[in-house]
Amino acid sequence: DIITKPVQGNYHPLTMLSLAMNYAISGDNPRSYHVVNLLLHLFNVLLVFMFVRRLTGNKPWLAFVTALLFAVHPLHVESVAWVSERKDVLYSFFFLAGLHIYIRYAENGKAGSYLAVIGLFILSLLSKPAAVVFPLVLLAIDFYFGKLKSSRTWLEKIPFVLLSAAMGSLTLIAQQQQGAVSDASIFPLLSRFFFGTYGIMMYLVKSIWPLNLCTFYPFPALNEPLPAAYYISPLISIALIAAFIMTFRNARLVAFAILFYIINLLLVLQFLPVGSAVIADRYAYLPVIGAFMIPAYYFQKSVDNNQGKPAILWTGLLILITILLSVITYRQAITWQSSASLWEKAIKTAPSSRAYTNRGLLFKQEKKYEQALEMYNKAIGMNKAEKEALINRGNIYFDRQDFIRAIQDYNACLAIDSTMQKAIENRGSAYGALGKYDLALRDLNKALTLDPNSVNGYANRGVFYQNTNQHEKAIADFYKQM
Repeated sequence: DIITKPVQGNYHPLTMLSLAMNYAISGDNPRSYHVVNLLLHLFNVLLVFMFVRRLTGNKPWLAFVTALLFAVHPLHVESVAWVSERKDVLYSFFFLAGLHIYIRYAENGKAGSYLAVIGLFILSLLSKPAAVVFPLVLLAIDFYFGKLKSSRTWLEKIPFVLLSAAMGSLTLIAQQQQGAVSDASIFPLLSRFFFGTYGIMMYLVKSIWPLNLCTFYPFPALNEPLPAAYYISPLISIALIAAFIMTFRNARLVAFAILFYIINLLLVLQFLPVGSAVIADRYAYLPVIGAFMIPAYYFQKSVDNNQGKPAILWTGLLILITILLSVITYRQAITWQSSASLWEKAIKTAPSSRAYTNRGLLFKQEKKYEQALEMYNKAIGMNKAEKEALINRGNIYFDRQDFIRAIQDYNACLAIDSTMQKAIENRGSAYGALGKYDLALRDLNKALTLDPNSVNGYANRGVFYQNTNQHEKAIADFYKQM
């Protein structure tokens, strides 16, 4: 299953194998998972240093400053502290190693180096499909070295492009099956354009000013004007294009850094909405290397202009920035101590229906039903299409035997998603409790049609048959439940 089946809309078997390894070591104890994530991040810091140093022809301060900012930046907390984001740190490890070896291949032209790059690219793809942009980054490196006019440069990218196309097709199918690809028609075309430019702007802003970070940044509300920041965002994209043109000849590393930033963001810019968040901290893990290379470039220039020694002012500024980023990173990591602290921070920082829904679910698990209802009510008040809040609130009403209000919530949920199996199943049980047996049996049968392996589905229908004195059918369903 690990090798052949997608998980949550993504095919990343190497990531799942690494998590299986952790489970074999420590089961549900989180320590080994966090140790591996942290070690991978530290290896990535080293690889950033090696990659930038090799790219720039041994500019140690430029490489050091880039790697230092990458090491301690708060934007990376989500990718490292969240165990499920193993795929970020793992694919980045192979991705960066592949870039490093590719520069060696560009220098020596040896077939062994070329094959090593292909192998590392495959491992990166198997860790996270986001690696499909790897061929574009290779072309950006070729641009930096002035090799784009060579036909060989383009021909040797063919295997990489074919591998990217195969993984991209597989991922698109998996995400469509998971329902992660939104119906683009939900948002107007112009809004989608602003979503994309907003992402370009905000990842850059958060790399410079990493305050008010959050685990979930929702899309703007439908049928309301976009916030002002979205309308400003195209100006930042225009400024980046202008900066690229201005540095194309005389500061090519800056132009490369801009390319690196944009290329690695391409898949997560919401021109075509995917998922339910307009941006996410974890998506910045690799792209911000490009952003960090720009101040590092000017730090190196100051060193070169000072006879190879860093100026006191620049050094003091770097130390101050490093301390500030480290403190913010430590405080941000604390929010990942528990699900409750995570969603409490999200509610304070970027209130959304998803944040309230998830906090309500935690209250429900703790049997704090009044607090859970309060969270669900706030979630539905913000977004009447928040189906998870609707079904969970309906379940609380059901447990309180308020079956009419439960059915109202299940109906609202099914108006959003008519195939939501759990809502149909629970509505059937509610109808049964009200004595509306025809409606109950219709829903219970439909729920099992949608999910023939539902243990709860057979249990609920078994209870229905038992309550209606159809004992043989009840026994049959109870056997299927076992």
